[in-house]
Amino acid sequence: MGRNLDKNFTTNLLNLLNEGKFEQVVNQANKALQRNPKQPDVLNIQGAAYSKTGNLAAAITCFEQLVSCDPTNAVGHNNLGVLLKSSGLIKKAILCYRDAIEKNPKYADAHNNLANTLREIGKLPDALEAHHIAVKLQPQNAHFLYNYSLSLFHNCDYCKVVKYLSKAVAIDPELSIAHFLFGQTKFKLGELLAAAQHFEACIALDKNNAEAFYNLGIVLNKRGLKEAAVSAFLSSLDIKPRSPSAFNNLGNVYMDLGDMDLAVEAFNAAIASDAKHSAALWNLSGTVEDIRDAETYIEKCLAADPNHAKARITLALLNLVKGEYSIFNSLKDTELVNHPMMRSLTWFSGLPELPMLFFTRWKLFDYVATLTRRERPFYEFGVFRGDAFRYLIKIYGKGYGFDTFDGLPEDWHSEQAGSYSSEGQVPNIPGGDFIVGAFEETLPLYFSEKRPMASLINFDADLYSSTICALNNCQMIIDEDTVLVFDEFIVNENWELDEFKALNEFCVMNKCSYVVLAVSFFTKQVAVRLKFS
Repeated sequence: MGRNLDKNFTTNLLNLLNEGKFEQVVNQANKALQRNPKQPDVLNIQGAAYSKTGNLAAAITCFEQLVSCDPTNAVGHNNLGVLLKSSGLIKKAILCYRDAIEKNPKYADAHNNLANTLREIGKLPDALEAHHIAVKLQPQNAHFLYNYSLSLFHNCDYCKVVKYLSKAVAIDPELSIAHFLFGQTKFKLGELLAAAQHFEACIALDKNNAEAFYNLGIVLNKRGLKEAAVSAFLSSLDIKPRSPSAFNNLGNVYMDLGDMDLAVEAFNAAIASDAKHSAALWNLSGTVEDIRDAETYIEKCLAADPNHAKARITLALLNLVKGEYSIFNSLKDTELVNHPMMRSLTWFSGLPELPMLFFTRWKLFDYVATLTRRERPFYEFGVFRGDAFRYLIKIYGKGYGFDTFDGLPEDWHSEQAGSYSSEGQVPNIPGGDFIVGAFEETLPLYFSEKRPMASLINFDADLYSSTICALNNCQMIIDEDTVLVFDEFIVNENWELDEFKALNEFCVMNKCSYVVLAVSFFTKQVAVRLKFS
Protein backbone atom coordinates (compact mmCIF):
# COMPACT_ATOMS: atom_id res chain seq x y z
CA MET A 1 0.00 0.00 0.00
CA GLY A 2 3.01 2.36 0.45
CA ARG A 3 4.26 4.12 3.57
CA ASN A 4 2.40 6.89 5.45
CA LEU A 5 3.87 9.40 7.86
CA ASP A 6 1.46 8.56 10.73
CA LYS A 7 0.30 4.97 11.11
CA ASN A 8 -1.72 5.85 14.23
CA PHE A 9 -3.66 8.41 12.23
CA THR A 10 -4.59 5.91 9.49
CA THR A 11 -5.58 3.35 12.12
CA ASN A 12 -7.92 5.85 13.75
CA LEU A 13 -9.26 6.85 10.35
CA LEU A 14 -9.97 3.21 9.53
CA ASN A 15 -11.81 2.80 12.84
CA LEU A 16 -14.03 5.76 12.01
CA LEU A 17 -14.77 4.19 8.61
CA ASN A 18 -15.74 0.89 10.23
CA GLU A 19 -18.00 2.78 12.67
CA GLY A 20 -19.83 4.40 9.75
CA LYS A 21 -18.65 7.93 10.55
CA PHE A 22 -18.01 8.75 6.91
CA GLU A 23 -18.20 12.54 7.15
CA GLN A 24 -15.52 12.59 9.85
CA VAL A 25 -13.36 10.32 7.72
CA VAL A 26 -13.62 12.67 4.75
CA ASN A 27 -12.93 15.79 6.79
CA GLN A 28 -9.93 14.37 8.64
CA ALA A 29 -8.53 12.84 5.46
CA ASN A 30 -8.80 16.17 3.66
CA LYS A 31 -6.75 17.88 6.37
CA ALA A 32 -4.09 15.18 6.23
CA LEU A 33 -3.92 15.26 2.45
CA GLN A 34 -3.54 19.03 2.43
CA ARG A 35 -0.35 18.55 4.40
CA ASN A 36 0.84 15.63 2.24
CA PRO A 37 -1.27 14.61 -0.81
CA LYS A 38 0.77 11.45 -1.42
CA GLN A 39 -0.63 9.20 1.30
CA PRO A 40 -2.01 6.01 -0.33
CA ASP A 41 -3.56 4.61 2.86
CA VAL A 42 -5.40 7.84 3.57
CA LEU A 43 -6.62 8.08 -0.03
CA ASN A 44 -7.77 4.46 0.15
CA ILE A 45 -9.84 5.07 3.30
CA GLN A 46 -11.25 8.38 2.06
CA GLY A 47 -12.18 6.79 -1.24
CA ALA A 48 -14.00 4.01 0.63
CA ALA A 49 -15.89 6.63 2.70
CA TYR A 50 -16.97 8.51 -0.42
CA SER A 51 -18.08 5.20 -1.96
CA LYS A 52 -20.15 4.35 1.11
CA THR A 53 -22.01 7.66 0.84
CA GLY A 54 -22.66 7.14 -2.87
CA ASN A 55 -20.31 9.88 -4.05
CA LEU A 56 -18.70 7.76 -6.76
CA ALA A 57 -17.08 10.67 -8.57
CA ALA A 58 -15.17 11.75 -5.46
CA ALA A 59 -14.28 8.12 -4.67
CA ILE A 60 -12.91 7.63 -8.18
CA THR A 61 -10.81 10.78 -7.82
CA CYS A 62 -9.33 9.43 -4.57
CA PHE A 63 -8.31 6.12 -6.13
CA GLU A 64 -6.98 7.80 -9.25
CA GLN A 65 -4.74 9.89 -6.98
CA LEU A 66 -3.81 6.75 -5.06
CA VAL A 67 -2.57 4.82 -8.10
CA SER A 68 -0.86 7.96 -9.39
CA CYS A 69 1.25 8.32 -6.24
CA ASP A 70 1.64 4.54 -5.79
CA PRO A 71 1.49 2.89 -9.26
CA THR A 72 2.36 -0.55 -7.86
CA ASN A 73 -0.65 -0.58 -5.51
CA ALA A 74 -2.68 -3.54 -6.80
CA VAL A 75 -5.51 -2.98 -4.31
CA GLY A 76 -5.86 0.60 -5.46
CA HIS A 77 -6.13 -0.43 -9.11
CA ASN A 78 -8.71 -3.08 -8.22
CA ASN A 79 -10.83 -0.71 -6.11
CA LEU A 80 -10.68 1.91 -8.84
CA GLY A 81 -11.93 -0.74 -11.26
CA VAL A 82 -14.87 -1.55 -8.97
CA LEU A 83 -15.88 2.12 -8.85
CA LEU A 84 -15.48 2.64 -12.58
CA LYS A 85 -17.65 -0.40 -13.26
CA SER A 86 -20.33 0.96 -10.90
CA SER A 87 -20.22 4.19 -12.91
CA GLY A 88 -20.72 2.30 -16.17
CA LEU A 89 -17.16 2.81 -17.38
CA ILE A 90 -16.65 -0.86 -18.22
CA LYS A 91 -13.63 -0.64 -20.51
CA LYS A 92 -11.72 1.50 -18.02
CA ALA A 93 -12.70 -0.89 -15.21
CA ILE A 94 -11.30 -3.85 -17.14
CA LEU A 95 -8.02 -1.99 -17.68
CA CYS A 96 -7.81 -1.32 -13.94
CA TYR A 97 -8.40 -4.98 -13.06
CA ARG A 98 -5.71 -5.99 -15.54
CA ASP A 99 -3.36 -3.40 -14.00
CA ALA A 100 -4.05 -4.88 -10.56
CA ILE A 101 -3.26 -8.38 -11.84
CA GLU A 102 -0.10 -7.14 -13.54
CA LYS A 103 1.07 -5.68 -10.23
CA ASN A 104 0.05 -8.81 -8.31
CA PRO A 105 -0.68 -11.90 -10.45
CA LYS A 106 -1.92 -13.77 -7.36
CA TYR A 107 -4.53 -11.13 -6.49
CA ALA A 108 -7.63 -13.35 -6.52
CA ASP A 109 -10.15 -10.51 -6.00
CA ALA A 110 -8.94 -8.78 -9.15
CA HIS A 111 -9.22 -11.98 -11.19
CA ASN A 112 -12.74 -12.50 -9.83
CA ASN A 113 -13.82 -8.91 -10.57
CA LEU A 114 -12.33 -9.10 -14.06
CA ALA A 115 -14.16 -12.36 -14.72
CA ASN A 116 -17.53 -10.99 -13.58
CA THR A 117 -17.14 -7.90 -15.75
CA LEU A 118 -16.11 -9.90 -18.81
CA ARG A 119 -19.16 -12.14 -18.35
CA GLU A 120 -21.46 -9.13 -18.19
CA ILE A 121 -20.21 -7.85 -21.55
CA GLY A 122 -20.55 -11.28 -23.14
CA LYS A 123 -16.89 -12.30 -23.28
CA LEU A 124 -17.47 -15.70 -21.75
CA PRO A 125 -14.26 -17.53 -22.80
CA ASP A 126 -12.11 -14.79 -21.26
CA ALA A 127 -14.37 -14.64 -18.22
CA LEU A 128 -14.11 -18.39 -17.64
CA GLU A 129 -10.33 -18.21 -17.86
CA ALA A 130 -10.22 -15.46 -15.22
CA HIS A 131 -12.68 -17.35 -12.99
CA HIS A 132 -10.52 -20.45 -13.22
CA ILE A 133 -7.52 -18.51 -11.94
CA ALA A 134 -9.55 -16.93 -9.12
CA VAL A 135 -10.86 -20.25 -7.77
CA LYS A 136 -7.44 -21.84 -8.17
CA LEU A 137 -5.98 -19.07 -5.98
CA GLN A 138 -8.83 -19.30 -3.45
CA PRO A 139 -10.49 -22.72 -3.80
CA GLN A 140 -12.41 -22.31 -0.55
CA ASN A 141 -14.03 -19.00 -1.49
CA ALA A 142 -17.73 -19.81 -1.91
CA HIS A 143 -18.48 -16.51 -3.65
CA PHE A 144 -15.74 -17.07 -6.22
CA LEU A 145 -17.10 -20.57 -6.86
CA TYR A 146 -20.60 -19.11 -7.26
CA ASN A 147 -19.38 -16.49 -9.72
CA TYR A 148 -17.56 -19.15 -11.74
CA SER A 149 -20.76 -21.21 -11.75
CA LEU A 150 -22.77 -18.23 -12.96
CA SER A 151 -20.50 -17.78 -15.97
CA LEU A 152 -20.62 -21.51 -16.67
CA PHE A 153 -24.43 -21.27 -16.54
CA HIS A 154 -24.37 -18.51 -19.13
CA ASN A 155 -22.13 -20.79 -21.19
CA CYS A 156 -24.77 -23.57 -20.88
CA ASP A 157 -22.19 -25.88 -19.27
CA TYR A 158 -24.68 -27.15 -16.70
CA CYS A 159 -22.74 -30.21 -15.54
CA LYS A 160 -19.78 -28.02 -14.56
CA VAL A 161 -22.18 -25.59 -12.88
CA VAL A 162 -23.34 -28.46 -10.65
CA LYS A 163 -19.71 -29.34 -9.89
CA TYR A 164 -18.71 -25.87 -8.70
CA LEU A 165 -22.00 -25.00 -7.01
CA SER A 166 -21.74 -28.23 -5.02
CA LYS A 167 -18.41 -26.99 -3.71
CA ALA A 168 -19.83 -23.54 -2.98
CA VAL A 169 -22.77 -24.77 -0.89
CA ALA A 170 -20.58 -27.31 0.88
CA ILE A 171 -18.37 -24.42 2.02
CA ASP A 172 -21.26 -22.03 2.73
CA PRO A 173 -24.63 -23.83 3.00
CA GLU A 174 -26.33 -20.49 3.69
CA LEU A 175 -25.29 -18.86 0.41
CA SER A 176 -28.81 -18.24 -0.89
CA ILE A 177 -27.73 -17.06 -4.35
CA ALA A 178 -25.95 -20.37 -4.87
CA HIS A 179 -29.13 -22.31 -4.10
CA PHE A 180 -31.06 -20.05 -6.51
CA LEU A 181 -28.60 -20.74 -9.32
CA PHE A 182 -28.61 -24.43 -8.40
CA GLY A 183 -32.39 -24.43 -8.83
CA GLN A 184 -32.11 -22.79 -12.24
CA THR A 185 -29.46 -25.30 -13.30
CA LYS A 186 -31.39 -28.35 -12.15
CA PHE A 187 -34.42 -27.01 -14.03
CA LYS A 188 -32.33 -26.75 -17.20
CA LEU A 189 -31.19 -30.34 -16.66
CA GLY A 190 -34.79 -31.50 -16.27
CA GLU A 191 -34.25 -32.48 -12.62
CA LEU A 192 -37.42 -30.81 -11.37
CA LEU A 193 -37.54 -32.27 -7.87
CA ALA A 194 -33.97 -31.14 -7.16
CA ALA A 195 -34.72 -27.74 -8.70
CA ALA A 196 -37.68 -27.26 -6.36
CA GLN A 197 -35.58 -28.29 -3.35
CA HIS A 198 -32.92 -25.68 -4.13
CA PHE A 199 -35.45 -22.89 -4.67
CA GLU A 200 -37.03 -23.87 -1.36
CA ALA A 201 -33.58 -23.75 0.28
CA CYS A 202 -33.05 -20.28 -1.20
CA ILE A 203 -36.41 -19.12 0.18
CA ALA A 204 -35.62 -20.54 3.63
CA LEU A 205 -32.51 -18.33 3.66
CA ASP A 206 -34.10 -15.30 1.95
CA LYS A 207 -37.84 -15.14 2.58
CA ASN A 208 -38.24 -11.95 0.56
CA ASN A 209 -36.78 -13.34 -2.65
CA ALA A 210 -39.64 -12.87 -5.11
CA GLU A 211 -37.67 -14.44 -7.96
CA ALA A 212 -37.12 -17.62 -5.94
CA PHE A 213 -40.86 -17.98 -5.29
CA TYR A 214 -41.55 -17.22 -8.96
CA ASN A 215 -39.10 -19.86 -10.20
CA LEU A 216 -40.43 -22.34 -7.67
CA GLY A 217 -43.89 -21.75 -9.14
CA ILE A 218 -42.56 -22.48 -12.64
CA VAL A 219 -41.02 -25.76 -11.44
CA LEU A 220 -44.08 -26.86 -9.46
CA ASN A 221 -46.33 -26.15 -12.45
CA LYS A 222 -44.03 -28.19 -14.69
CA ARG A 223 -44.27 -31.04 -12.17
CA GLY A 224 -48.06 -30.85 -12.39
CA LEU A 225 -48.43 -29.62 -8.80
CA LYS A 226 -50.87 -26.88 -9.74
CA GLU A 227 -52.17 -25.86 -6.31
CA ALA A 228 -48.64 -25.59 -4.93
CA ALA A 229 -47.64 -23.54 -7.99
CA VAL A 230 -50.50 -21.12 -7.31
CA SER A 231 -49.26 -20.68 -3.75
CA ALA A 232 -45.70 -19.99 -4.94
CA PHE A 233 -46.81 -17.39 -7.50
CA LEU A 234 -49.01 -15.67 -4.93
CA SER A 235 -46.07 -15.55 -2.50
CA SER A 236 -43.95 -13.98 -5.23
CA LEU A 237 -46.64 -11.38 -5.83
CA ASP A 238 -46.89 -10.59 -2.12
CA ILE A 239 -43.27 -9.48 -2.32
CA LYS A 240 -43.32 -7.98 -5.82
CA PRO A 241 -46.97 -7.06 -6.40
CA ARG A 242 -46.62 -5.60 -9.89
CA SER A 243 -44.86 -8.47 -11.65
CA PRO A 244 -46.63 -9.08 -14.98
CA SER A 245 -44.74 -12.35 -15.51
CA ALA A 246 -45.90 -13.75 -12.17
CA PHE A 247 -49.51 -12.75 -12.85
CA ASN A 248 -49.32 -14.24 -16.35
CA ASN A 249 -47.98 -17.58 -15.12
CA LEU A 250 -50.51 -17.60 -12.30
CA GLY A 251 -53.22 -17.18 -14.93
CA ASN A 252 -51.82 -20.12 -16.90
CA VAL A 253 -52.05 -22.36 -13.83
CA TYR A 254 -55.64 -21.26 -13.14
CA MET A 255 -56.45 -22.13 -16.77
CA ASP A 256 -54.98 -25.60 -16.27
CA LEU A 257 -57.14 -25.97 -13.16
CA GLY A 258 -60.22 -24.95 -15.14
CA ASP A 259 -60.86 -21.79 -13.11
CA MET A 260 -61.34 -19.32 -15.96
CA ASP A 261 -62.58 -16.48 -13.73
CA LEU A 262 -59.38 -16.46 -11.69
CA ALA A 263 -57.33 -16.91 -14.86
CA VAL A 264 -58.92 -13.83 -16.45
CA GLU A 265 -58.36 -11.88 -13.24
CA ALA A 266 -54.67 -12.81 -13.22
CA PHE A 267 -54.14 -12.00 -16.90
CA ASN A 268 -55.85 -8.64 -16.45
CA ALA A 269 -53.59 -7.91 -13.48
CA ALA A 270 -50.58 -8.65 -15.70
CA ILE A 271 -51.89 -6.17 -18.26
CA ALA A 272 -52.57 -3.59 -15.54
CA SER A 273 -48.89 -3.87 -14.62
CA ASP A 274 -47.76 -3.79 -18.26
CA ALA A 275 -50.30 -2.64 -20.82
CA LYS A 276 -48.20 -4.11 -23.63
CA HIS A 277 -47.79 -7.56 -22.07
CA SER A 278 -48.62 -9.47 -25.25
CA ALA A 279 -48.34 -12.90 -23.61
CA ALA A 280 -51.15 -12.09 -21.17
CA LEU A 281 -53.28 -10.61 -23.97
CA TRP A 282 -52.68 -13.75 -26.01
CA ASN A 283 -53.55 -15.98 -23.06
CA LEU A 284 -56.83 -14.12 -22.52
CA SER A 285 -57.90 -15.38 -25.95
CA GLY A 286 -57.66 -18.90 -24.52
CA THR A 287 -60.18 -18.20 -21.76
CA VAL A 288 -63.16 -17.37 -23.93
CA GLU A 289 -65.98 -19.36 -25.51
CA ASP A 290 -66.95 -17.03 -28.33
CA ILE A 291 -64.97 -16.28 -31.50
CA ARG A 292 -65.79 -12.58 -31.28
CA ASP A 293 -64.31 -12.37 -27.78
CA ALA A 294 -61.22 -14.20 -28.94
CA GLU A 295 -60.90 -11.80 -31.85
CA THR A 296 -61.00 -8.83 -29.49
CA TYR A 297 -58.11 -10.15 -27.43
CA ILE A 298 -56.10 -11.17 -30.49
CA GLU A 299 -56.43 -7.66 -31.92
CA LYS A 300 -55.26 -6.16 -28.62
CA CYS A 301 -52.33 -8.59 -28.58
CA LEU A 302 -51.34 -7.54 -32.09
CA ALA A 303 -51.65 -3.87 -31.14
CA ALA A 304 -49.13 -4.52 -28.37
CA ASP A 305 -46.91 -6.71 -30.55
CA PRO A 306 -47.65 -6.63 -34.30
CA ASN A 307 -45.16 -9.47 -34.86
CA HIS A 308 -46.74 -11.90 -32.37
CA ALA A 309 -46.68 -15.04 -34.54
CA LYS A 310 -49.41 -17.04 -32.82
CA ALA A 311 -51.73 -14.04 -32.68
CA ARG A 312 -51.27 -13.38 -36.41
CA ILE A 313 -52.03 -17.02 -37.23
CA THR A 314 -54.96 -17.15 -34.79
CA LEU A 315 -56.50 -14.10 -36.46
CA ALA A 316 -56.25 -15.99 -39.75
CA LEU A 317 -57.88 -19.03 -38.08
CA LEU A 318 -60.79 -17.01 -36.70
CA ASN A 319 -61.42 -15.43 -40.09
CA LEU A 320 -61.11 -18.79 -41.84
CA VAL A 321 -63.81 -20.26 -39.58
CA LYS A 322 -66.06 -17.39 -40.72
CA GLY A 323 -65.31 -18.30 -44.33
CA GLU A 324 -62.77 -15.53 -44.95
CA TYR A 325 -59.50 -16.91 -46.30
CA SER A 326 -57.66 -13.70 -47.23
CA ILE A 327 -55.50 -13.41 -44.09
CA PHE A 328 -54.69 -17.13 -44.19
CA ASN A 329 -53.65 -16.91 -47.84
CA SER A 330 -51.55 -13.81 -47.23
CA LEU A 331 -49.62 -15.55 -44.44
CA LYS A 332 -48.55 -18.25 -46.89
CA ASP A 333 -46.26 -15.66 -48.48
CA THR A 334 -44.60 -14.65 -45.19
CA GLU A 335 -41.94 -16.05 -42.88
CA LEU A 336 -44.74 -17.77 -40.96
CA VAL A 337 -45.46 -20.29 -43.70
CA ASN A 338 -43.44 -22.98 -41.91
CA HIS A 339 -44.46 -22.04 -38.39
CA PRO A 340 -45.90 -25.15 -36.65
CA MET A 341 -49.15 -23.36 -35.89
CA MET A 342 -49.43 -22.26 -39.52
CA ARG A 343 -48.79 -25.83 -40.66
CA SER A 344 -51.55 -26.89 -38.27
CA LEU A 345 -53.88 -24.31 -39.77
CA THR A 346 -53.08 -25.57 -43.27
CA TRP A 347 -54.09 -29.09 -42.16
CA PHE A 348 -57.24 -27.69 -40.53
CA SER A 349 -58.22 -25.70 -43.63
CA GLY A 350 -57.97 -28.82 -45.78
CA LEU A 351 -60.47 -30.88 -43.78
CA PRO A 352 -63.58 -31.91 -45.74
CA GLU A 353 -65.73 -30.13 -43.18
CA LEU A 354 -64.50 -27.65 -40.59
CA PRO A 355 -65.04 -28.99 -37.06
CA MET A 356 -66.14 -27.13 -33.95
CA LEU A 357 -63.50 -24.72 -32.63
CA PHE A 358 -62.79 -24.36 -28.91
CA PHE A 359 -60.40 -22.28 -26.87
CA THR A 360 -60.27 -24.22 -23.59
CA ARG A 361 -59.52 -27.85 -22.86
CA TRP A 362 -62.56 -28.21 -20.65
CA LYS A 363 -65.10 -26.83 -23.13
CA LEU A 364 -63.81 -29.22 -25.78
CA PHE A 365 -64.29 -32.11 -23.33
CA ASP A 366 -67.79 -30.88 -22.50
CA TYR A 367 -68.76 -30.74 -26.16
CA VAL A 368 -67.41 -34.11 -27.26
CA ALA A 369 -68.93 -35.75 -24.17
CA THR A 370 -72.35 -34.87 -25.58
CA LEU A 371 -71.47 -36.93 -28.65
CA THR A 372 -70.55 -40.06 -26.66
CA ARG A 373 -72.44 -42.92 -25.08
CA ARG A 374 -72.09 -41.81 -21.48
CA GLU A 375 -73.14 -45.13 -20.01
CA ARG A 376 -69.74 -46.44 -21.13
CA PRO A 377 -66.48 -45.82 -19.24
CA PHE A 378 -63.67 -43.67 -20.58
CA TYR A 379 -60.00 -44.58 -20.98
CA GLU A 380 -56.92 -42.40 -20.71
CA PHE A 381 -53.40 -43.15 -21.93
CA GLY A 382 -51.02 -40.82 -20.11
CA VAL A 383 -52.48 -39.73 -16.79
CA PHE A 384 -49.70 -37.69 -15.12
CA ARG A 385 -51.27 -35.99 -12.06
CA GLY A 386 -54.81 -36.86 -13.15
CA ASP A 387 -56.19 -33.39 -13.95
CA ALA A 388 -58.04 -34.50 -17.09
CA PHE A 389 -59.01 -37.81 -15.46
CA ARG A 390 -60.69 -35.99 -12.56
CA TYR A 391 -62.65 -33.86 -15.01
CA LEU A 392 -63.79 -36.80 -17.13
CA ILE A 393 -64.72 -39.00 -14.16
CA LYS A 394 -67.35 -36.40 -13.24
CA ILE A 395 -68.95 -36.98 -16.63
CA TYR A 396 -68.65 -40.74 -16.97
CA GLY A 397 -68.33 -42.06 -13.42
CA LYS A 398 -65.91 -44.82 -14.41
CA GLY A 399 -62.52 -44.61 -16.06
CA TYR A 400 -59.34 -46.57 -16.71
CA GLY A 401 -55.95 -44.85 -16.73
CA PHE A 402 -52.62 -46.13 -18.05
CA ASP A 403 -49.26 -44.59 -17.15
CA THR A 404 -45.82 -45.43 -15.78
CA PHE A 405 -46.14 -42.40 -13.46
CA ASP A 406 -42.38 -42.06 -13.94
CA GLY A 407 -42.50 -39.61 -16.85
CA LEU A 408 -41.75 -39.93 -20.54
CA PRO A 409 -40.16 -43.31 -21.37
CA GLU A 410 -37.89 -41.70 -23.97
CA ASP A 411 -36.86 -38.25 -25.17
CA TRP A 412 -39.71 -36.34 -26.82
CA HIS A 413 -37.84 -33.93 -29.07
CA SER A 414 -36.57 -31.25 -26.63
CA GLU A 415 -38.23 -32.88 -23.60
CA GLN A 416 -35.97 -35.35 -21.83
CA ALA A 417 -36.96 -38.87 -20.86
CA GLY A 418 -38.44 -38.72 -17.37
CA SER A 419 -40.21 -35.39 -17.96
CA TYR A 420 -43.79 -35.18 -16.68
CA SER A 421 -43.07 -37.61 -13.89
CA SER A 422 -45.37 -37.78 -10.89
CA GLU A 423 -42.54 -39.48 -8.98
CA GLY A 424 -44.45 -42.76 -9.00
CA GLN A 425 -47.49 -41.28 -7.26
CA VAL A 426 -50.69 -42.81 -8.62
CA PRO A 427 -53.76 -40.53 -8.27
CA ASN A 428 -56.45 -41.58 -5.83
CA ILE A 429 -59.62 -40.83 -7.77
CA PRO A 430 -62.91 -42.60 -6.90
CA GLY A 431 -64.21 -44.46 -9.92
CA GLY A 432 -60.77 -44.70 -11.49
CA ASP A 433 -58.73 -47.85 -12.06
CA PHE A 434 -55.07 -47.30 -12.87
CA ILE A 435 -52.82 -49.76 -14.67
CA VAL A 436 -49.22 -48.89 -13.86
CA GLY A 437 -46.33 -49.68 -16.17
CA ALA A 438 -44.86 -49.23 -19.63
CA PHE A 439 -47.47 -49.49 -22.37
CA GLU A 440 -45.64 -52.19 -24.29
CA GLU A 441 -45.72 -54.35 -21.15
CA THR A 442 -49.14 -53.61 -19.66
CA LEU A 443 -51.41 -53.03 -22.66
CA PRO A 444 -51.06 -56.40 -24.47
CA LEU A 445 -51.85 -58.23 -21.25
CA TYR A 446 -54.69 -55.92 -20.23
CA PHE A 447 -56.42 -56.02 -23.60
CA SER A 448 -55.94 -59.78 -23.98
CA GLU A 449 -59.24 -59.99 -22.10
CA LYS A 450 -62.57 -58.49 -23.12
CA ARG A 451 -62.96 -54.93 -21.86
CA PRO A 452 -65.90 -52.49 -21.84
CA MET A 453 -66.33 -50.45 -25.01
CA ALA A 454 -65.06 -46.89 -24.64
CA SER A 455 -67.19 -43.79 -24.60
CA LEU A 456 -64.13 -41.54 -24.97
CA ILE A 457 -60.40 -42.23 -25.06
CA ASN A 458 -58.02 -39.43 -24.08
CA PHE A 459 -54.57 -39.91 -25.60
CA ASP A 460 -52.09 -37.83 -23.62
CA ALA A 461 -48.90 -39.87 -23.93
CA ASP A 462 -47.36 -37.27 -26.32
CA LEU A 463 -44.91 -39.65 -28.02
CA TYR A 464 -45.54 -41.30 -31.38
CA SER A 465 -44.31 -44.64 -29.99
CA SER A 466 -46.59 -44.54 -26.95
CA THR A 467 -49.61 -43.35 -28.94
CA ILE A 468 -49.33 -45.97 -31.69
CA CYS A 469 -48.82 -48.64 -29.03
CA ALA A 470 -52.00 -47.52 -27.26
CA LEU A 471 -54.00 -47.37 -30.49
CA ASN A 472 -52.87 -50.79 -31.64
CA ASN A 473 -53.67 -52.44 -28.34
CA CYS A 474 -57.00 -50.80 -27.56
CA GLN A 475 -58.72 -51.42 -30.94
CA MET A 476 -61.16 -53.79 -29.28
CA ILE A 477 -62.77 -51.00 -27.22
CA ILE A 478 -63.20 -48.60 -30.18
CA ASP A 479 -66.25 -48.44 -32.41
CA GLU A 480 -67.83 -45.68 -34.47
CA ASP A 481 -69.48 -44.23 -31.34
CA THR A 482 -66.16 -43.82 -29.53
CA VAL A 483 -64.59 -40.37 -29.47
CA LEU A 484 -60.79 -40.21 -29.50
CA VAL A 485 -59.21 -37.05 -28.07
CA PHE A 486 -55.53 -36.38 -28.77
CA ASP A 487 -54.00 -33.91 -26.36
CA GLU A 488 -50.91 -32.87 -28.35
CA PHE A 489 -52.13 -33.39 -31.91
CA ILE A 490 -51.24 -30.02 -33.49
CA VAL A 491 -49.22 -26.78 -33.00
CA ASN A 492 -46.10 -28.32 -31.39
CA GLU A 493 -42.86 -27.85 -33.32
CA ASN A 494 -42.84 -31.47 -34.54
CA TRP A 495 -46.55 -32.27 -34.30
CA GLU A 496 -46.60 -34.17 -37.60
CA LEU A 497 -44.22 -36.76 -36.10
CA ASP A 498 -46.18 -37.48 -32.92
CA GLU A 499 -49.87 -38.18 -32.25
CA PHE A 500 -50.82 -37.01 -35.75
CA LYS A 501 -48.48 -39.58 -37.31
CA ALA A 502 -49.70 -42.32 -34.98
CA LEU A 503 -53.37 -41.81 -35.83
CA ASN A 504 -52.79 -41.61 -39.56
CA GLU A 505 -50.56 -44.68 -39.54
CA PHE A 506 -53.11 -46.60 -37.47
CA CYS A 507 -55.87 -45.73 -39.95
CA VAL A 508 -53.77 -46.90 -42.91
CA MET A 509 -52.89 -50.17 -41.21
CA ASN A 510 -56.49 -50.85 -40.21
CA LYS A 511 -58.18 -49.60 -43.38
CA CYS A 512 -60.22 -46.98 -41.58
CA SER A 513 -60.53 -43.18 -41.64
CA TYR A 514 -61.40 -40.48 -39.17
CA VAL A 515 -63.74 -37.52 -38.94
CA VAL A 516 -62.55 -34.50 -36.98
CA LEU A 517 -65.21 -33.38 -34.51
CA ALA A 518 -63.50 -30.60 -32.54
CA VAL A 519 -60.22 -28.71 -32.42
CA SER A 520 -58.53 -26.34 -29.97
CA PHE A 521 -55.49 -24.58 -31.34
CA PHE A 522 -54.86 -23.00 -27.96
CA THR A 523 -54.66 -26.34 -26.12
CA LYS A 524 -53.48 -28.36 -29.17
CA GLN A 525 -56.33 -30.87 -28.83
CA VAL A 526 -58.12 -32.67 -31.64
CA ALA A 527 -61.16 -34.94 -31.20
CA VAL A 528 -62.08 -37.53 -33.84
CA ARG A 529 -64.29 -40.52 -34.57
CA LEU A 530 -63.10 -43.48 -36.60
CA LYS A 531 -64.96 -44.74 -39.65
CA PHE A 532 -64.49 -48.41 -40.48
CA SER A 533 -66.34 -48.60 -43.78
